Amino acid sequence: MTITGNRMRILQRRWVPLIYLLPLAYLLWPLLWKPLDRHFYDLFQAQRTVAPWQEVIVVGIDRESRDRALEPPIYPLARHIGEHARLVGALTRAGAGAIVLDFDLGSEQFARPPIPLVDSLRTSGIVRLVRSVEEITTRSASGKKEHLLQARMPHPSLAAAARGTLISDLRPDPDGVLRRFSHDPRLDAFDLLTVPEGLADRRLPHPLPIVFPSLERPLPVVAYADILEGQAAALARVTDRIVFVGEVEARARDLVRVPRAPRLTDGREAQGLARVVVHAAMTETLLRGGPLRDATPVQTLIWNLLWCLIVVSAIRYRPLRALLVLLFVIVAALGGTALLHITADRVYPAGLLLGTLLFCGGHGIVSSYVRTTRRAQAEEIARQRLRHGLDTARDTQKRFLPKRLPELPGLDLWGTNVSSQAVSGDYYDVLRPNENQKLIVAIADVSGKGLPAALLMSNLQAALHCHALLGDLDLRRTVRNLNLLVHENTDASDFATLFLAELDLDSRMLRYVCAGHDPPIVVSSSGATQHLTGGGLLLGVDPGTRYEQRERALDRGDLLCLYTDGVTEARNPHDEEFTPARLEALLREQRQLGAAELGTRILSAVASFSEREDPADDITLLLLKLEESA
Repeated sequence: MTITGNRMRILQRRWVPLIYLLPLAYLLWPLLWKPLDRHFYDLFQAQRTVAPWQEVIVVGIDRESRDRALEPPIYPLARHIGEHARLVGALTRAGAGAIVLDFDLGSEQFARPPIPLVDSLRTSGIVRLVRSVEEITTRSASGKKEHLLQARMPHPSLAAAARGTLISDLRPDPDGVLRRFSHDPRLDAFDLLTVPEGLADRRLPHPLPIVFPSLERPLPVVAYADILEGQAAALARVTDRIVFVGEVEARARDLVRVPRAPRLTDGREAQGLARVVVHAAMTETLLRGGPLRDATPVQTLIWNLLWCLIVVSAIRYRPLRALLVLLFVIVAALGGTALLHITADRVYPAGLLLGTLLFCGGHGIVSSYVRTTRRAQAEEIARQRLRHGLDTARDTQKRFLPKRLPELPGLDLWGTNVSSQAVSGDYYDVLRPNENQKLIVAIADVSGKGLPAALLMSNLQAALHCHALLGDLDLRRTVRNLNLLVHENTDASDFATLFLAELDLDSRMLRYVCAGHDPPIVVSSSGATQHLTGGGLLLGVDPGTRYEQRERALDRGDLLCLYTDGVTEARNPHDEEFTPARLEALLREQRQLGAAELGTRILSAVASFSEREDPADDITLLLLKLEESA
């Protein structure tokens, strides 16, 4: 429960920034993310598959049709009254569902009344005219700017004969590309409808993304000249369709930039579509009910919030890894948004999503860097404290070891402790209680290394000193008590080895108890060696262990070497041990040296054998040599 609670608190802290990062990203949407939205829209739109065009068709006036069907001068197109009248009649007889004349038929285009075309429109009854609208800016009497709509009216007689007139309202995005169409409320005052609204007989409740022709599936176009010439194949294609008539060879004034790269009738790619093709695409889009829809604000917020939660939950690593996680989430989020656009017909603002992820991810990376820096500083402080504590422990431990070995006539003493870590689990001691003629010698090795072993070693040292200060030392009772101390105050896996001895300086009799420790080596002046074995089990294993005391008389010139396994178990790069045999041979060969010089050579030999400057285990040596002449 505690771990789960901590995780929840951590997640809550990570989610708190969303409260202000999301609103900030939304505030910057118009300035930063809207342009990205358009770029992503174009990129995703290019991957969409366009359904077959079933409702609309364009009768296009291209260069070939002008050459075949229209007498020069070609422009204005409105002057070819007879050709247009015959075209309307042919389309009506071919069963067109509706006819839209999508070129300028204003009064200024006619030198005389367009009577033949008027009669044709009246007879057909299905013709609608398109009039363009432009926005003009004026100033009111108070000096305030006003934006007004001004429509170009077709010839009055044509408007009266047609079924109605529709507004061409093409409003591109700020980058000049047309992506959506919407209903302008200002048209309601004049009861006017745009081209797609009038043909679909419905008003747009909200902006609708336009489905444009693709290179693979262009909008169907038949030639103006083919219809006038009565070609059966061309006439059959217009049956039951809304027929848009206009110029399809896109000129600069008619060009409408769209997200997809369109294809002209001559097969060339262009940077835009002719206005008549755009009107046809808009109309079919609306007749299909808008197959591509913008996500609602609530859907967009949920989608963005979902990915932001993923980001703030995932970024919990160091800054570099956090950056890689952010990049992975961004790729996944944009890929999911593209998938929804392409296959699920739902447009989410990918630029806004990218912006929110950058804000949340950037905050997460900065927070991660701060957390990492603080953690590193805290760890460094903890390491410094630990080093200081270990240094203090090492200094304290050194005080437990003999500061100066007793200087006695006829006796050469030398000892050292080399720790593999800051503190050692080894221990040696030389005591002469009450300045009597008895010398107490001890060496111990606690299981493990480092601070835990050093703490146990310090307890052993304190207990041994207490027993030594009581007077005559009973070796077996002392070792038995130390065994109980270790057993009662440590885990089952903890133990210690001990060699405890008492040397009578007058009789040179050595009495000792060996509790599982490496047997000390006695080397006589003649080179004979003996290992001081026997005694009992390790300290701390069995509280009922009985320990045996043994004796051994030392002669003048004898050398006693006490050591821990850090000496004999030192390993070289070939995983070979130094072994007690090597130590014994070295002692035998160098027995004539003084204790200090001999100890230094042993340490040097072990270091040379293991090829290490620092030992892998604690090393403790204690050498006691009886001089041949007292």
